[in-house]
Amino acid sequence: MTHATAQFHVDKWDETALREGDGKRKLTHATVKQTFKGDIEGEGVAEYLMAYKADGTADFTGLQTIDGKIGGKSGILVLRLSGDFDGKRAKATTQIVEGAGQGGLANLTGKGEFEAPMGHDGAFSLNFVLN
Repeated sequence: MTHATAQFHVDKWDETALREGDGKRKLTHATVKQTFKGDIEGEGVAEYLMAYKADGTADFTGLQTIDGKIGGKSGILVLRLSGDFDGKRAKATTQIVEGAGQGGLANLTGKGEFEAPMGHDGAFSLNFVLN
């Protein structure tokens, strides 16, 4: 098992309400573009579905691709994400979607996590095996 850490910058966040309820309750879809630097280098795109609660916090799930380099190998990595937003900070666990990657990252397996305060920057951690 190998460990990789990276910082990411959110380059673009497009969020659309799919359904709105009373107060702050709503279901949204967001497309998020990111740049990764560190042990993970490359460009990421995440597609999130988010369920906001009356207090403005939210639970979210999604899929993310990272097109770049990890552990000396280049390719595309696909991650499944599940997390929550407490109103100030988002945290999520990630799982590599086995068989969905491409190139040198096609056989990567593992899991990780990320944390990001409101704004444009966050930290990403991934434990992986290069098969």
